[in-house]
Amino acid sequence: MLSASSALKRTVGSLKTTLTPNVSTWSQSPVFVRGNQTMATEMPKPKAPKLAAQPVSPRPKTLHYFVPRNANGNLPVYSDIRNGGTRNLVLVRNVQGQLQKLTSELRVVLCEGDHQPGPTRPKFQADIVNGTTLRITGGGGLWARQVMEYLTKKGF
Repeated sequence: MLSASSALKRTVGSLKTTLTPNVSTWSQSPVFVRGNQTMATEMPKPKAPKLAAQPVSPRPKTLHYFVPRNANGNLPVYSDIRNGGTRNLVLVRNVQGQLQKLTSELRVVLCEGDHQPGPTRPKFQADIVNGTTLRITGGGGLWARQVMEYLTKKGF
């Protein structure tokens, strides 16, 4: 008759012999084979999802200014009516870089683009406010749509 300790040693010994590492996959992940069952000691690592590439704006590198879009994705161009409707303003906010270059380009586009030269040309006046805001007045001042179209064409 066998004692309990010898029976336990025999069971442990048989487990040691049946649990052998699979040498062919040892370098990848340790897998132990027990009869017809396989047990992995490590879980496979999940693959990280690929992030979609952000579209690159077609803005040329030679511009001396930048007009970022706001949190809603719109251009920061606003129209403002003051003095009981007699003074119309167009504000371009958050302009980074040289506002004088933007002012001269807008003067050409708004005043000399489609209008006749001479006294019928609308009056154009632009002021720089707070270093980042361009205020356009004169000529009726309802140029917000034209300014937004121009900035969109430039790639902003």
